[in-house]
Amino acid sequence: MNRKMNKLLQPSFRLYFACLILFALLSAAFSWQLALVELGLVACLGLYSRESARRRRNEINKYLDSYAGTVDSATKDTMINSPLPMVLFRPESGDIIWTNERFLRLSDQREHLYDSTLSALIPGFDTRWLMEGKNQCPTEVSYSGRRFLVYGHLVRTGGRGGGGFLATTYWVDVTELAQIRDQYQASRPVAAVLLIDNYEDLLKNLSENDRSTMMAEIDGRIEHWVAETGGILRRYQRERYLFIFEERYLPKFVEEKFDILDAVHQVVNPSGMNASLSIGIGKDGDSYRELLDFANLSIDMALSRGGDQAVIRNKFTFEFYGGRSKETEKRTKVKSRVMANALSSLVSDSSQVFIMGHRQADNDAV
Repeated sequence: MNRKMNKLLQPSFRLYFACLILFALLSAAFSWQLALVELGLVACLGLYSRESARRRRNEINKYLDSYAGTVDSATKDTMINSPLPMVLFRPESGDIIWTNERFLRLSDQREHLYDSTLSALIPGFDTRWLMEGKNQCPTEVSYSGRRFLVYGHLVRTGGRGGGGFLATTYWVDVTELAQIRDQYQASRPVAAVLLIDNYEDLLKNLSENDRSTMMAEIDGRIEHWVAETGGILRRYQRERYLFIFEERYLPKFVEEKFDILDAVHQVVNPSGMNASLSIGIGKDGDSYRELLDFANLSIDMALSRGGDQAVIRNKFTFEFYGGRSKETEKRTKVKSRVMANALSSLVSDSSQVFIMGHRQADNDAV
């Protein structure tokens, strides 16, 4: 081993022991028996520290031998001075045995980290993937303001059937790549269709002035809801709006549980009827046409479930938010057609379909 690694494996405790011995000698001024006890304890601690360092060196040597085989010292030095951050630890306990200087620089550490554990150093870092025989951590790991892909492997110590395991991990910095990927994902387009469920009933028997007032109030609430997205909102039918925005704003809509539904519900016509809004959203489409198809399928699904709700459709499934009444379902009379179209779409997108029926089939046979 080179001097640098010896320094890492044998941290200097001389100052600590010198202080302990000094305190023991000072204690002699009060009680020589106490001083002897303290000196004995210091000696025991010294022997334990020396033995622990010896075992650690042996463990590292065994690992390097099993890892590098019969290669020369230059190859071992290359591993020690790897350009990638490296951590050697026990997967059972997470105890850090050794890190190279590249890893120390990540956290601005100048001292060794082998007295630490990975769970304390990086909360939430799960090492079970190594015990499961995988060579790559299934998720990105965030540490010291950077994001990493972590690769690793296990080596058994103590031979077959004995000893434990040592894990070596290599940390590949993918911060810039991950930021670009996140930015791309956040800027993906999302298409939404907004539908006033009870448009006809809401404006029935109203004067033109009252109609304009009602629709202006609904338009104002919708425009206020979409304003911060910088998206495109256009009414393309009397009761339908098309809204195109970036995906970065969708999590906030979901977190707020599409509060525009409640805002529109507060609009009441002179007869006391509340306005009702449904939202169909399409995401993850390969084209704008597919996004619009997803949005239309979502709005039909929302109507079939009673309206007054938001439905999100991606490539694989639906997500539902809101929905309090079944009045729209009674008026639209489209439930069977919508459910058939939705089922047909799900079947078309599936790689395998299993259909089970009764001798006399009914609706729950599928």
